[in-house]
Amino acid sequence: MDWDDMLLAPHYRAGAPHAVDALLVTRGGDEKTLRVIDKTSGIEVTLGGELGVPTVKPAVAVRQAALVDQSIARVDLVDGQITVNEVRWRIRQTAPKGSTQGESKGEIYLLLERETQPE
Repeated sequence: MDWDDMLLAPHYRAGAPHAVDALLVTRGGDEKTLRVIDKTSGIEVTLGGELGVPTVKPAVAVRQAALVDQSIARVDLVDGQITVNEVRWRIRQTAPKGSTQGESKGEIYLLLERETQPE
């Protein structure tokens, strides 16, 4: 079974209830449109290695396959911007959310910091 094709892709397709279009601007200035799952209300992540402290960070999830399809390297995401549901965010870090078939068939969390205040 192809994890990405069978399990992830349906959640990101047009009409899927959780996915939205987002405008990505890489740190190099390239603009791309991506389907993401909005998790800006926060996800729990552990930062700081072995003795890290769990914390809640705003994020979006994106399929690794979508990044590959659009020739976007993870290194080009950090310090880029993403606009989700009309709010612009700065991408501070990325964190892989792998699958049973490896990282390339999983998702990437983009950990965010708000750039603009809601109107």
